[in-house]
Amino acid sequence: MTPAVRQQLLGEAKFMRAFFYFYLTNMYGNVPLATSTDWNINSLLSNMPSQQIYQQIITDLKDAESILSTNYLDGTLLNSISDRVRPTKWAAAALLARAYLFSGDYANAESTASVLINNTSLFTLSTSLNDVFLANSKGVYLAITADFSGA
Repeated sequence: MTPAVRQQLLGEAKFMRAFFYFYLTNMYGNVPLATSTDWNINSLLSNMPSQQIYQQIITDLKDAESILSTNYLDGTLLNSISDRVRPTKWAAAALLARAYLFSGDYANAESTASVLINNTSLFTLSTSLNDVFLANSKGVYLAITADFSGA
């Protein structure tokens, strides 16, 4: 595994952990926070306050944003593609802005979101509803798809 692929996979793992905890916390409130792969430790975890979960989400997203590619990559993680189906620096920044917003840090939410909103070379809102929910839409930071053949 090349260092670039390893870095991308680490960034994607941190992004995905933050993504899942973001939705778990918003759906259920306090949840157990697993940061280890040791099942002996994880089987004994108790619920953590949602503010602590948000701190981990923000830490993971900052880490992910700093190491993820700015390009949308294919399944080999070596080639750029137009479909936006893998996490990138931009997807991490979008979720980070939401995490800041939901945790009450409005100044950081605004500054992080502004970077994305002002990046009109990569992101623009489509005026056609037929283009909004496509995996390669310019208004999408990350397209969650069930078709993994190209990802």
